Amino acid sequence: MFSLLFTVKSLQPVLELQYNAVKDQQKIYDDLANGELNGYWDTNLENPYRNAYRRVVTGAVRGVDYIASLPEWNGKTIGVTGSSQGGFLSIAVAALDKRITFLAPVHDAMCDYEAEIQGVAGGWPHYFYKEDKAQGAAWKEQKLTDLEKARLEGARYYDGVNFARRITVPGWYSFGYNDEVVPPTSSYGLYNSVKAPKTLSLYQMTGHYWYQEQWDEWQAWIIQQLKK
Repeated sequence: MFSLLFTVKSLQPVLELQYNAVKDQQKIYDDLANGELNGYWDTNLENPYRNAYRRVVTGAVRGVDYIASLPEWNGKTIGVTGSSQGGFLSIAVAALDKRITFLAPVHDAMCDYEAEIQGVAGGWPHYFYKEDKAQGAAWKEQKLTDLEKARLEGARYYDGVNFARRITVPGWYSFGYNDEVVPPTSSYGLYNSVKAPKTLSLYQMTGHYWYQEQWDEWQAWIIQQLKK
């Protein structure tokens, strides 16, 4: 889930542009999952210019362009929020587009991939977790193939940690300790890379989902930002 939120000029405080699934069209997604999008996260990892996430990220930034073109926008406030891959998109868009005024990523995927080279749990989709290969220092001592070197370099283009260093706006970050999809170590790697004003709200018991209390705090923080 990924959303762009903005404040309008009228008394109505906010409108939302959400990137999400098409309702009641499961067959569309089944066909894509079994066809051209099968394994999309791993396709062309070694070639950042052909990687699927290039279009995903640029498409999200184009969403900001669309909001900025609307006469209803107050010309000041645009926020990004999302969970999992939407959390990564929130980070990427906030880093790339200076029109963004706040962000709120939740259990952000695609962060700190290279932690797995050090023997630490990294972010989904776990590009460098190899059960059949040594981890940590021993991994570095192995002679990498040219393809492995290219994949290592290519992953850096779409690692949330590298986007995080460019963020300059306030953010609300939240994740849980039982998340096996997005391990908390990867979310901490992301959070610790952010130098902008930030709030960390841990919900230790959560996995790759949220509790109502977490959702309520998340929405309350967003509303506060939109009313500024």
